[in-house]
Amino acid sequence: MWAIGPDGGVALVAVPNLPTGGDTGVESAGFVPPGFGAGGFGYLADRGTPNNPFPGTDSLLRISAETLAAAGVQEGDLLLSTEGNGTTVGIRCADTCSVFSVAQGTSGGHIEGKLVVIP
Repeated sequence: MWAIGPDGGVALVAVPNLPTGGDTGVESAGFVPPGFGAGGFGYLADRGTPNNPFPGTDSLLRISAETLAAAGVQEGDLLLSTEGNGTTVGIRCADTCSVFSVAQGTSGGHIEGKLVVIP
């Protein structure tokens, strides 16, 4: 994960231990908004893709704020999900940045698009 400052400076802030490669690596990202701790859901699209190593289910994956909080997710965290299987991690930055496991998506999932978090 690279950070770009207001002055255009660039810094590597975190390297999540996630798979990489075509139709495999990080596909979706979303910040956890203020107010999320009071309830809400996170959503990912699992696209049906026949004859693919990650065939998907053509469904919408949903996880509750309660489940995310139990995984250590807080408002302001950045969540990243992989295209293959929807493995999801969180990144939290203060003086330094840390990466933590959040959830495992559907086995064989083919995640596409934005990770949406709604309070």
